[in-house]
Amino acid sequence: MRIQADIDVKNLRRLAFMIINKSESEIKSMPDVELVLACVRNSLYCAENIKIMESEEAKMNKIKLYNIDWDTDGEIIDDLPTEVIINNPTEEMCESVGGFDDVLADYLSDEYGFCVFGFSADFC
Repeated sequence: MRIQADIDVKNLRRLAFMIINKSESEIKSMPDVELVLACVRNSLYCAENIKIMESEEAKMNKIKLYNIDWDTDGEIIDDLPTEVIINNPTEEMCESVGGFDDVLADYLSDEYGFCVFGFSADFC
């Protein structure tokens, strides 16, 4: 059991050099507990930053609705688009991409005043 712990500490020290912002000599002089805590703290910090970046990236996504088939009750309306880009879609909208969904259909209806028979949706 002690041998495994020693191996894990050696690996942890190698890993710590890459994870925490300290020199190799500083890492070697750190007590094991302090080293583990520093790695954990830094890992949590990195994980939080990744979560923030992913959240911001998701906000930058755009959804493209295309092949929109409008329900105009036979009325010819020239200014209805066949393609719409939604900037900064909601999370609910993002979850709807990939199939016909009321959330995106409601968006089109609210935005343009007509219901739709169908459309395609992708991230862009």
